[in-house]
Amino acid sequence: MSDHGMTKLNSKIYLNQYLEEKGYLSIKTKHRIMRKDLAILPTFVIGNILSKINILDFVYNTIKKSGIASFIGNGTGIQIDYNRIKWEDKTAFCLSDVYGLIYTSSSENGQKINKLIWDLKLLKDPTTGEFVFKEILNQGDVYKYINDETPKLIAVSSEGYHISSSLSGTKIFDHSYKPWSATHRQDGIFLAFGKDINKSKKINCRIYDLAPTILHILNVSIPNDMRGRVLKEIYIEDSKLYNRKINYETVEKKRISSKIKKLKSVGKL
Repeated sequence: MSDHGMTKLNSKIYLNQYLEEKGYLSIKTKHRIMRKDLAILPTFVIGNILSKINILDFVYNTIKKSGIASFIGNGTGIQIDYNRIKWEDKTAFCLSDVYGLIYTSSSENGQKINKLIWDLKLLKDPTTGEFVFKEILNQGDVYKYINDETPKLIAVSSEGYHISSSLSGTKIFDHSYKPWSATHRQDGIFLAFGKDINKSKKINCRIYDLAPTILHILNVSIPNDMRGRVLKEIYIEDSKLYNRKINYETVEKKRISSKIKKLKSVGKL
């Protein structure tokens, strides 16, 4: 199972640039350059080249001291330094590529969050007129447990739009983004092989269906708090795996027992 699919790239979206233009974000002006202005080659390629000729550390330290970026190397290219955000003025910023994970000030009230959601929904590609985001999710729609590291909003882009969290964009849309010609899409692929597999069956499944399905194949009980389901429809109906009972187990007793054991080991019980 893939964790995502691929589709043709329509445009790269510098989401923090949009947030800045809408007044949700303030960025220091120093070193305001786009990544493509730093080099002709993709930065991950440059990082690999510098590593091979043993000058990566020198370039790393030079760039870090300059304030342009926080680091370069490990095949990941240049990463923008988030110290360039004027945190005292910050209302919202994006901290994730591909999918827009948006964090907001804890002091923001519901009215301002609703305005932010509306502004995100209204963002259109000027070339096609298509809305960039197909849905804006609140943290409670996605995450079971919420803490200070949980994004306030998750902006799910329409197919073909790649979200960038870079702080160096000078425009919102980049339709000539290279060297990539494709980007992620939500729908991926699932393949199953074996004598018990129904070869003609097409199914709809989610990535968290994979774990319980594997546990069922191994005849291992499935924790009752595990998300997902066993994909029984992938098996031939008269097969052993199709007719095997799906077993679940309550995990709370094991967790309590484990915690008691740990407390005893450190002398607290």
